[in-house]
Amino acid sequence: MKYKLSAFSNDDYSTLGNKLAICYVVNSLDEISDCYRIHINESSGNLEVDVYVKINSGLLIDDMDFIANKVKEYLIHYFEDITDVTTHINQAEE
Repeated sequence: MKYKLSAFSNDDYSTLGNKLAICYVVNSLDEISDCYRIHINESSGNLEVDVYVKINSGLLIDDMDFIANKVKEYLIHYFEDITDVTTHINQAEE
């Protein structure tokens, strides 16, 4: 089942709710320690998401492509309007 994000408007609450929903899904991944910034761009009813995450300190930087693809797949799987995801990864501080 895919979920639908709130319609976009000038309403800060719907934007905040969408960002919280996206972070909730991203933070459910074992590799992620924090989802700390999200930008959502709407174009012709499609949503493009930039998400900034911190990965757990035990993971290698070499795992970044795998993690970025996993974040993208999860978000596109969970939300019907998301068509593209760019993941920005930093390592969590120890």
